[in-house]
Amino acid sequence: MSNVYRQKLYAIQSDASHTKFHLRVYCVASGALKVYLYTRILALFSSVPFVLPETGDSNPSLAPHLTNTSLQTDRGEAGVRLLNELVGCQILSSGWDRKLMEEDVNDLVNQIGEILSETFKAALENPVHFQVISRL
Repeated sequence: MSNVYRQKLYAIQSDASHTKFHLRVYCVASGALKVYLYTRILALFSSVPFVLPETGDSNPSLAPHLTNTSLQTDRGEAGVRLLNELVGCQILSSGWDRKLMEEDVNDLVNQIGEILSETFKAALENPVHFQVISRL
């Protein structure tokens, strides 16, 4: 299951609406070089349920695709949930007919950790563009 999340965009049925979301992940890079992943990952939801656009619609609404809370000032924190709070929600991607499980969340967190690790390793291999500043 590990590569599924990198390859598919999916929606979650949460509170009876079919909404797209993205994950907001926080990490800290410290010293020369330790990377810490904050595992309380946020899921930021669109304010409008997702529906497939009509064929021939030359001006489709982008609202179902917009998940950034700064674009949803009237909702406050209503569109923000912790990733682990989504356990038990229905996954709505094509070809999927199941609920998000705790193992899926753990797998996502592990994948994120691997991606962060690989990203910082690659950055360290190119010191022209990325330089670690160590504390004295």
